[in-house]
Amino acid sequence: MSVRSQRMAAAKKIGTHTDLEWCVLVITLGNGCSRCGRTDMRLEKDHIVPVYQGGCDCIGNIQPVCAYCNCSKGPETTDWRGRARADWAATYDRKMCAVYGA
Repeated sequence: MSVRSQRMAAAKKIGTHTDLEWCVLVITLGNGCSRCGRTDMRLEKDHIVPVYQGGCDCIGNIQPVCAYCNCSKGPETTDWRGRARADWAATYDRKMCAVYGA
């Protein structure tokens, strides 16, 4: 098992996310990159606190970014979700409650 695989396995033990959580997050943030706002590129899952720095794989540590922003990020730990939408957390929670009927 590679070092990267070992780190991701450790991150998933701390917490992980579902495909549904990812989709709701992307929709909540306007289907664009949290960092630059681009909507014309495929979005990637960016770990705000990188896995190699001990970050988990839970949805609270994930933000959608375009490939360009993800490649240029480096060790940065900036949470760009609030820039994409100031009320993103409350909106995300409401959408998840609607999905689960809570």
